[in-house]
Amino acid sequence: MVRIENLSYRHNTTNVLNFADWKFEQDAHTLILGQSGSGKTTLLHLLGGLLKPTTGRITIGETEISTLKPTALDHFRGKNVGFVFQTPHLIQALNVEENLFLAQYLAGLPKDRDRVQEVLRKLNLSNKGKSSVYALSEGQAQRVVLARAVLNRPQLILADEPTSSLDDEHCNSVIELLLEQAASHQACLIIATHDQRLKNKITRQMSLAAA
Repeated sequence: MVRIENLSYRHNTTNVLNFADWKFEQDAHTLILGQSGSGKTTLLHLLGGLLKPTTGRITIGETEISTLKPTALDHFRGKNVGFVFQTPHLIQALNVEENLFLAQYLAGLPKDRDRVQEVLRKLNLSNKGKSSVYALSEGQAQRVVLARAVLNRPQLILADEPTSSLDDEHCNSVIELLLEQAASHQACLIIATHDQRLKNKITRQMSLAAA
């Protein structure tokens, strides 16, 4: 479970985002809805420990991440939080396997080739482990990002606008893949989006008003 209490974030002297207290349950995935400027991405980054809140508490499981020192937060995030960003952010100098090994290394985990191969197999990428990032199609790159997000069996998967630029067919494929992987790893899935198509897939929703 993920819980936020009295949470706010100050972008500058005039722009302060305040978020309602909320519990994100492990078995009830959540959409964060709102137009541009409402704070969807900011909230996702706060939940993942990429931003430090101005006020309030963020608790993942039994850990209050807002109290962790930077090194401890980095290790906790690497082991417990999987990110699916709007853009892939894959390291282009590394092949697919090496990108996943890097995710293990940054989490302070030993290199686990069997685990990497297992995740690639589940996402129909078994033959892409040695491939250059440049050689991937858009859909394959998206699946590598998802592989990286679930690789370390996170408690929490955070996805930022994963479908907004996709047609209906690819939108359905991506959301089904996210749901399937969250279920497979018993992870809490939180998606920040303004894509109304996802409302039919995930009924628990947190709506943010524009700042």
